[in-house]
Amino acid sequence: MEQKIDIDRLREDILDYYGTAMFNDFAMAAMNVQFIEMASDQDLIAIAQKEGVDLTKYIM
Repeated sequence: MEQKIDIDRLREDILDYYGTAMFNDFAMAAMNVQFIEMASDQDLIAIAQKEGVDLTKYIM
């Protein structure tokens, strides 16, 4: 059985993460925010995995 991920909540949380980094003067975070806003569901999941996000928190 395939598990569904709450993509909207995941996107919000990752945007919060990068938004905080952006305000702490990390210039690369600004570029990441734009990419995350436009990322497909699969790309967003890949980003989350790369950042070490526990995706089990987002299973619906």
